Amino acid sequence: MTRDTAIQPKPAKESRDLDPNVRQRRASSPDTSVWVNASAGTGKTKVLTDRVLRLLLPQEDGQEGTKPHRILCLTFTKAAAAEMALRINERLSKWAVMSDEDLRADLEGKLLGKPPTPQMMVAARKLFVEVLDSPGGLNIMTIHAFCQSLLGRFPIEAGLSPNFEVIDDTQSQILLDQARDGVLKQASNPEHDLNVCLQAIAQDINDSQFSELLRALCRETGQLAQMSVRYQKTTDLKSAIYEALRAPIDKTRNDILADFCTHTPDGLSTLCAALSGSGKNDHAMGSAFQSWIESDTTARQGMFDVYANALIKKDQTPRSIGKKLIEANAELPVILNTEVQRILETRDQIHALHNAALTQSLLKLGQAILSEYAQKKSALGVLDYEDLINRTLALLSGETRYKIDPSWVLFKLDGGLDHILIDEAQDTNPEQWRIISILTQEFYAGSGQSEIARTLFVVGDEKQSIYSFQRAAPLEFERMRSYFAQKIQDSGNNWRKEDMTISFRSTKSVLQLVDRVFEDELARRGLGAEILPHDAFRRGAAGHAELWPLTRAEESEKDAPWTPPITIQDVNSAQNMLANQIATQIDSWLKNEEQLESQGRAIKAGDILVLVRTRTAFVNQLVRALKSKSIPVSGVDRLALNDALSVQDLIVAAEFALLPFDDLALATLLKSPFIGLSEEELYEIAIDRDGSLWQALQASEHADIIEYCTRLIGRASYAAPYDFFAQILQEPCPAHEISGLQGVLSRLGEDALDPIEEFMTTALDEERESGISLQRFVHGFRKNRKEIKRELEEAGNAVRIMTIHGAKGLQAPIVFLPDTTRTHAAKRTPRLLWPDKTELDVPLWCPRKDIECKSYRRAFDRVEQTLDDEYRRLLYVALTRAEDRIYICGTEGKTGY
Repeated sequence: MTRDTAIQPKPAKESRDLDPNVRQRRASSPDTSVWVNASAGTGKTKVLTDRVLRLLLPQEDGQEGTKPHRILCLTFTKAAAAEMALRINERLSKWAVMSDEDLRADLEGKLLGKPPTPQMMVAARKLFVEVLDSPGGLNIMTIHAFCQSLLGRFPIEAGLSPNFEVIDDTQSQILLDQARDGVLKQASNPEHDLNVCLQAIAQDINDSQFSELLRALCRETGQLAQMSVRYQKTTDLKSAIYEALRAPIDKTRNDILADFCTHTPDGLSTLCAALSGSGKNDHAMGSAFQSWIESDTTARQGMFDVYANALIKKDQTPRSIGKKLIEANAELPVILNTEVQRILETRDQIHALHNAALTQSLLKLGQAILSEYAQKKSALGVLDYEDLINRTLALLSGETRYKIDPSWVLFKLDGGLDHILIDEAQDTNPEQWRIISILTQEFYAGSGQSEIARTLFVVGDEKQSIYSFQRAAPLEFERMRSYFAQKIQDSGNNWRKEDMTISFRSTKSVLQLVDRVFEDELARRGLGAEILPHDAFRRGAAGHAELWPLTRAEESEKDAPWTPPITIQDVNSAQNMLANQIATQIDSWLKNEEQLESQGRAIKAGDILVLVRTRTAFVNQLVRALKSKSIPVSGVDRLALNDALSVQDLIVAAEFALLPFDDLALATLLKSPFIGLSEEELYEIAIDRDGSLWQALQASEHADIIEYCTRLIGRASYAAPYDFFAQILQEPCPAHEISGLQGVLSRLGEDALDPIEEFMTTALDEERESGISLQRFVHGFRKNRKEIKRELEEAGNAVRIMTIHGAKGLQAPIVFLPDTTRTHAAKRTPRLLWPDKTELDVPLWCPRKDIECKSYRRAFDRVEQTLDDEYRRLLYVALTRAEDRIYICGTEGKTGY
């Protein structure tokens, strides 16, 4: 396999401040509010922990350190919160037992940059116990965990049951699906108000499109809820939709057509006469003009589309006129273009009306689903993650249903917090920023200021904002920086903006590649107003950046057109070829003990991280290729159990056992690895039977299979889910001397083991939590998609395969990027545009491009631009995961990528 070292990066600028400790100490200064713009790998977690430690220690002027419970650190993920707490506790535990000399050296060299005072030395030894004894310990948590604790302290003020519980995404989706199904059942009744909405939507999309549309609608319950609060009256919502689309709210389609048809522009008769006497194409256009001129207003309305298509091409440009006609009369193109423009404006008004009506119908359905969903949550006394944010915001701003003054809540909070630290600020959405703003408003508000310096510390990098599906707003990062800078400086407090560009993670080769990729202004768009060059702290460390040629599928021999399709042909796809190439490269490294130069040791499987944009079939192909070469692989970070064939075989066995007369379930079971009948054997049993397939099987000569199936039926009447499936996997197959698990693995390979293990864990968990029956378990599994999320931060000595989103915050010595030739267009929502992407106040929906109006198209283009910007930020995150080596590769089809 040939490779091109095609990237020859330009040297990065030398850092003007090579010692990173200088900037880190400035950022961790406990008496200054600091906004840190930290590039990837620059040690933001260290700065966060250093700042917390310096807040806990006494100050140089003798002022006591901050009590642990008066510090609030908000992180983006539970893993980040746990990592930060672990680092702080580990540091404090070492301080407690260090010798005086070692402690003084640690405080001076790694934290303060100057000799510690005796008071600091004494306090440092006590901090470990003080933190342990503090109620709740250090407040290091996610924003959702903070909101949950706050609502738990003030449930009555928030209008909640004191015993409320928080449901996860899976439970939330189950309730949401139930709410959706209930609303659709009501809307199917012709006498129900929502039936009109359902009928209007059904005229423009099919069943599968409608299902996807509802899924997209239900994914944004937070924005639906905000819209419902903003537009409590239906008339207000309608006005907002029509205004956003610039649709005439006081007109109907017939009104618009009547306005158009009653007017005949000057010169139309002249154009008609000229065209009628010309060539074939001109004559056809002239005939359309003639019919239009001779018809009355009513007839014209009925023939508008025919008339418009005669003058306008599919690309919305005027049809051409013969050159001789133009030479004879130069006014003819002007007359034609004027009429075409009039038609386009009329069409746009009609489309705007249609888009507005569709959007209004969809949002009515959405509001009904949201209302039903809220009722279900209220009945169960539960909140989802969106509720935590929205209820907290309502509590702090006094917008609860009881309109309780939030002064008491703010007073209690203001008296308990002196310092707030925000991690991953680029992924904070607008509602979360509002909560932070309210929490800090008394820090700098005259009488609210305390004797000590109360500070805000924010760290983030807008280049790494990749969670737009959670409504992360990178533009808010810069806006909120300006807001807090003004607020803090006006109050007379210390404020500093600090840039951190010295990377501790990556070698110079990797960082130069990053700088070269985003050197072009177009490639840099969406990564922030200012992109500083990256400086490598690991001076002299060996690095490598390699660009592989795109992998192209092999040409397959084409059969003659009359050849019957009766043979199975193996097609080696480009994705499969690339998977094998990567596996071969890794296998070569491991067998030849290739050295990782910067670390002076041989490469291990655990050094390798493969990053993909989405979990496509390529992921499974790569796992299979690695396992075929006996390379340890940790699997994928998210596993869809419903899609695994091995799991489907187990479920179908249970479905047959619960309902033996389910012919399809039994036929599938007979063909599964547990029994393994051939097509011919199944055909002999099934053909020409009088009753069910089970009855036909009982009348056959397959005594061992009949006995096996009878045991399944009997076991289903009493066994719990885990026991039922475990017995299938353990007992011998009817036609073999091997167990059910061995039968599955012999047919499907080692890939089948991973989903089976996760499936059995799921069955055991549900059995322990609710004592669920087999029938209920199978029903729930079929109805609700089971997706297992696995943390691969510490996967041991195994290759990790993750999405870029899942790898955020992680790193590896060697990184492969095999999924580089697909754009964001490969995964679009069903043309449902949300306010957080369009900068409008309402969602908009249009099912097809041919019926969209100009206003919708402008909003759609804004969404496309937003996705383009995030696509580049995603690339930045992927490139900066590499410590020493990075390999960029991809695939292309027969006609390109």
